[in-house]
Amino acid sequence: APSFSWTLPQVSGLSAVASESPVTAALGRCRPLFRRSVLVVAPDEGGGWEAVRIASRQGARVTALCPAEEAVAARAAGAEVILDPERTDPTWYRGAWSVIVDTKGEIGFRRAMASLAPDGVYVTPSPRPTDRARALLARLSGGPRLLRSRG
Repeated sequence: APSFSWTLPQVSGLSAVASESPVTAALGRCRPLFRRSVLVVAPDEGGGWEAVRIASRQGARVTALCPAEEAVAARAAGAEVILDPERTDPTWYRGAWSVIVDTKGEIGFRRAMASLAPDGVYVTPSPRPTDRARALLARLSGGPRLLRSRG
């Protein structure tokens, strides 16, 4: 009697899709990142190192806002520039960033708006209620947008 065996088809990349983090998904919506400036705030929190690695691999110019003791880890993850939050306020740089990934929601959309390019994106897991209204007005006027990275 013939013997039959059934196997399920293997789909490559399925596990990568199933385990995609909120930060990865949000950065995927910001593409293309090639030659764009990306600021990652507090990369040691909530997927920030992952954001640095992804943006760097996609050819972005990545800046990490982290304490000096984390500079080595930030460079290893792919950051080109390190800003110390004790010495530098990243919102001083008007229009400098194409994407700001704020894993802890420290900056807020209101402060980030001036630092984002007109087509820029502010990514955070926890937008403030007032930031949502500002983001809607900014988008209606062709300004930067707020993107929530959902966990």
